[in-house]
Amino acid sequence: MLRTNTNKFKSNMKKYLLECIDYDETENFNSVNKFNHVYKCFKKEAVYPNSIRKFKGNYTLIMADWLGGLPFGIDYMNYKILEVAKELHDMKESENFTIEEEEMIIDQWFKFVAIHLMRECKENEQNYITTL
Repeated sequence: MLRTNTNKFKSNMKKYLLECIDYDETENFNSVNKFNHVYKCFKKEAVYPNSIRKFKGNYTLIMADWLGGLPFGIDYMNYKILEVAKELHDMKESENFTIEEEEMIIDQWFKFVAIHLMRECKENEQNYITTL
């Protein structure tokens, strides 16, 4: 099982996020533009004074809450979340999470995805600005 701070895991997560963002509106976008588009939608739809107050200015928690509304094709069913987690960690078919790990993965899924999505959006926002 890969640790979540390895380059391989980050690469797997980026690939997963790009697959989730692939819908009609972003069909012809490159990865930088996809993340930029998602970040603009997030700021437009979820970042407002009440949410900033509710989450004490923590944009990652605001994004996790926004992701719970399924703004794009992120997995949300427990069995799919666990399948994706196994793929992200490059686990073999014979390997399994413990019950405690499964519960933690499911409970923290949207927050976990928000952390990685926020990182990708911020990195790609800088790339987008430099290409203008």
